[in-house]
Amino acid sequence: MRLLTLAIQAFGPYKDHSFIDFTAFEENGLFLLTGPTGSGKTAIFDAIAFALYGESSGQERSGESLRSHHADEAFLTEVTLTFELRGSSYKVIRSPKQLKPKARGEGWTEHKGDAQFHDLSNQVEPIVGIKDVNGVIESLLGVNASQFRQIMMIPQGDFRKLLLSESKEREKILSKLFGTSAYEKLTSDLVEKAASLKKNIDDVIKHSKGVIAGLDDSIHPEIVNFKEAEIPDVSGLIIQLKDVLKELESSIQEKKLELSVSRKELKDKIAFIEQLKQHNENIVDYKALIETQKTLSSQKERIDAIEKSVEKHILYKELQALSESGKKSGEKITMLSEKKISALEAVENARALVSKLESVLARLNSQAKKQEITELNESIFKLKELEKIFFEVSELCTRIRSNKQKIETISKSLEEGEEQLAGMTLKEVEIDRLSELTIHHTATINQLLVRKNGITLKQANLNGLIQKVENWYELDEKRKKGELIEYGLREKADKSKRRWMEVKKEYHLNQAAILAQDLEDGKPCLVCGSTAHPSPALTETAIVLEDVEVAEKTYLTDQEKAANLQRDIHHLKTQIDDLKIEVKGKASEFNLEPSVDSSYGFLKELRGELFKVDTQLDELEKEMYQLHSMVNHNHLLIDDLKRQVKNKETLNALIKSELNELTTRKQKLHQDEKNRLDHIERLGSYETVEALKSDQEKINEKLLSYQNELDVARTRQTKSNELIARASSAIEQYESQMETLHVEKNEVDHQLIMRCEALGLDPMTDWSSELLSAAELEEATRSLKSHELATNDVASKLNILSAKLTDFEIIDLSGENAELARLEEANASLSHQYEADVSKKASTENAIRLLSGNERMFNEKTKSYRVVSRMARMAKGDNPKKLSFERYVLAMYLEDVLNMANTRLALLTDRRFRLLRLEESDHKSKQAGLELAVFDAYTGLNRHVKTLSGGEAFKASLSLALGLSDVVERYAGGIRLDTLLIDEGFGTLDAESLDQAINCLIALNEAGRTVGVISHVADLKERIMNKIIVTPSINGSLIRMES
Repeated sequence: MRLLTLAIQAFGPYKDHSFIDFTAFEENGLFLLTGPTGSGKTAIFDAIAFALYGESSGQERSGESLRSHHADEAFLTEVTLTFELRGSSYKVIRSPKQLKPKARGEGWTEHKGDAQFHDLSNQVEPIVGIKDVNGVIESLLGVNASQFRQIMMIPQGDFRKLLLSESKEREKILSKLFGTSAYEKLTSDLVEKAASLKKNIDDVIKHSKGVIAGLDDSIHPEIVNFKEAEIPDVSGLIIQLKDVLKELESSIQEKKLELSVSRKELKDKIAFIEQLKQHNENIVDYKALIETQKTLSSQKERIDAIEKSVEKHILYKELQALSESGKKSGEKITMLSEKKISALEAVENARALVSKLESVLARLNSQAKKQEITELNESIFKLKELEKIFFEVSELCTRIRSNKQKIETISKSLEEGEEQLAGMTLKEVEIDRLSELTIHHTATINQLLVRKNGITLKQANLNGLIQKVENWYELDEKRKKGELIEYGLREKADKSKRRWMEVKKEYHLNQAAILAQDLEDGKPCLVCGSTAHPSPALTETAIVLEDVEVAEKTYLTDQEKAANLQRDIHHLKTQIDDLKIEVKGKASEFNLEPSVDSSYGFLKELRGELFKVDTQLDELEKEMYQLHSMVNHNHLLIDDLKRQVKNKETLNALIKSELNELTTRKQKLHQDEKNRLDHIERLGSYETVEALKSDQEKINEKLLSYQNELDVARTRQTKSNELIARASSAIEQYESQMETLHVEKNEVDHQLIMRCEALGLDPMTDWSSELLSAAELEEATRSLKSHELATNDVASKLNILSAKLTDFEIIDLSGENAELARLEEANASLSHQYEADVSKKASTENAIRLLSGNERMFNEKTKSYRVVSRMARMAKGDNPKKLSFERYVLAMYLEDVLNMANTRLALLTDRRFRLLRLEESDHKSKQAGLELAVFDAYTGLNRHVKTLSGGEAFKASLSLALGLSDVVERYAGGIRLDTLLIDEGFGTLDAESLDQAINCLIALNEAGRTVGVISHVADLKERIMNKIIVTPSINGSLIRMES
């Protein structure tokens, strides 16, 4: 990344708009940022960091606190940074969260923080929003804010942090830089997994003890001992519980058989007692039914009286219905008679009206009236024909005028066309010139095509070479990773070997101890022959030969893995050497010399060469495209000119033809007009169309009046005839219905009289006074039905009981009940014993199932715990080297950083100092691997980095920072760290050291990096010509540039 411009407003000590153009330092990218203390030098670095990441260069300054106190209220704080990366230019605009005056009224409103990202090389839509811009910046630069501060912009207080910080703090810094949190996460996961497995094991033991506590002590005498054990022998208990289960199953089968016999005997006894109870109940029921039957018989007279009153009610109800029916028929006859009289009157009135309408129709249909209508229709026809001719004459006049105008227009167009056709000779000359120019452009395109083929071939060869160098780089990375893994495998093999030797030694000691068990004083030893045995061999271990064989096999396996990996690495080195030779041969075709040590550096060089070739090819294709466009444009112009000449000739011919046609049409129209006027003169003396239309409307009104009068008369005649027909039909219906009703009424009256005579009753009686009320009728009906049902029910039940009973004596049940109670007690006792055994069996089976599952889970979890807990301890650093897994990886990174840093430190200190990574920690309790020391060539000894003087520490810190940048750039492919900004103490250096530091910065600058330094040192002001000078004032600081 290379800085281009920085614009700040209302930021830090800068009141208004300030602008820095870094491109003014193009020839020499080393510049000094100088000014009095507190003037705002660091604020410029803050602005750069804030524009990129929304954070200041120092962690103690937040984005919201960076607003200038000098700025006007309405002037928003904003930073704009443009920079270049990999040949493309970008712009970032960012403003922090701040308060601003309301647009209307008084008071303040909050301006939310905002950010924009613009790709200046590609015209695409800008990216808007803090989160999205932060993401694209980190993706583009390849580093986050923390990494940026450590390797590209080193603020006050952070410069020496990596060098002088404690091992734990250095671990945090390197972890953020190289993103090794995954290794720490793996360690944490292993520790959590081990703790989880241990908890699972404890839970299994706790659950097993709970299951054992729930067992019945009576099922086995050893159950109490298992309950009292701290860690019970679950497998032994399961064996004993299975024996108990067999005994319970046998006991259950025996008790089940006894219980079946007891239950059958009890069931038979209960059935017998129920039969005796039913006999006694039947006798009691029979006697009660006899008494009920006597009571029903005593109610016979009352029931007979009720039956008679209901029968009389029914008879009177029928007579009432006959009387009512006769009255209704008489009323209907009277109503129909009245309707008939009304209908007769309507018929007479309608017939009188029809007679009048017939005389009106006779008058309208007379011969004189018809003759008048015919004459009117003929007049209408003549007037319509005359009107049509009037319109035809008018249209002819219009067409004659239009035709005359067209003739004048076409004649003028023909004259203009003749003149334009005469000028077409100049366009034919232009056609010849364009044809010659097209031939020339085509020849040029063919020449460019030959050049393009050559460049395309070079591009393909260069891509092939890049592919081989990328393969070289990938193989080299595999080799480095393989060497790291091989180192770990070698260590593991050494540990396995030591473990094998320890087990083997313990095994021999164990064998000696076994032999020593049989030694007796006075008897010779089988090994040495001595009869005195003052200190026989003892051992607390139980190592057997199989343990020795397992340890030996583990060692041989680890050794074989390391050897296989070493062979793979050797094979990779061979492949890399072959690729180097092949790359060197192909690189000579492009006059390039690859570095035998750095595939990555040569890869960048090749990609730069490919970029140049791609640029040449793009420019060539653009030039060819422009020529092709010119040729195509010329062809289009030629075709267009030829088409214009041809079209103009065709158009002139068409105009002449149309002019002749219009002249002929003009003569015909004049003749038609003359004919129409002669015809009008023959038909009548109408001078205008309006007079003709007025006569036509009067005739139409007469015809319409006659037709309306005729239609009204016919309509009224039709309606009167329809009324007569409907009324006549209604009269016939009324007479028919009246006749039917007379017959029905006579028959009903006859039936009523006949029945009354038979019963000795008067037909004119008011029958409703003789009827029962609804409540009386309901009560009588209910009493009759209830008595009938009760009588039938008693008789039925007496018949059934008489069939069942053979004698009518009550049986005593006390003896049978005493026997039943004894049987029930015996059955309950057996049932309780059976259920107790079944319950014990179920609980025992459940305990065996649970304990078996717990035993299986305990074994699985214990096996996993042994492996995971050992891995967790190793990953945490609980190992001989006191080195955690993440620290092991960080140590490898640190070694690379120190190698790069020592190259520059040697130049800055005349090879006196060299930074070292200590393998072991000063304190046994602390983790090792990241401690730093410095080798002093003057004493030949190592010493702690904190013993360095201020100037020495500065040199070491600067070398370490530059080495860190180199390593980060190498490991994170695609990152370009072309800028280094330093805000740190050059004032601690003496003249010679300062000169060495400046030379180092100049070398960095000459290698293509932009280096910015904040310092007050006078020598720096003299040696560094490019300056950004900050001057404080009461109204805010000002920026001035010198180059």
